[in-house]
Amino acid sequence: TTSLYLDLIGIKRQNAELKGQLAELNAQLSAFTELKLENERLNNLLGFKQANKMNLLAARVIGRDLLPDHNTITVDRGLSHGVQKNMAALTIGGVVGYTFRVENESSRILLLTDRYAVIDALVQRSRAQGLVEGMSLTNCRLRYLKRSDDVKVGDLVVTSGLFNLFPKGFPIGTVTSID
Repeated sequence: TTSLYLDLIGIKRQNAELKGQLAELNAQLSAFTELKLENERLNNLLGFKQANKMNLLAARVIGRDLLPDHNTITVDRGLSHGVQKNMAALTIGGVVGYTFRVENESSRILLLTDRYAVIDALVQRSRAQGLVEGMSLTNCRLRYLKRSDDVKVGDLVVTSGLFNLFPKGFPIGTVTSID
């Protein structure tokens, strides 16, 4: 009986040690998973940079505007990195917005969904040209089209390349409804 009791004490101590090791390994696994996901994102960006002829500069988002009236982000690249006002902000998926305030070590980007953002665009299928204006946190509006322009739900809207702010043909979004 005494031997069984001492074995139980030893097993209890070993169980506590194993629980501690398990918690530590779970924390490490979580950190490794985050590093793996970041590595995949960076590999995608590297492939994007190599596939394009544009002079691209990678940046990290370090802040978001808390005011409900504005839809902006702050990135960790600025004048010292070669960023200038009105430079395009792009991702692999398409247009993000453009820089509107540049400081030495950071820049503010006006997102294309901001109500003050305006981007010259065209419907890829029909070449109908208009302006994309921000409306809300998730939506934009393609305006100033002719009534006769051929636009359908599902059409891809791309940058027109005018004013050399954005490269021509870069995705902005898709038409979700027509008024």
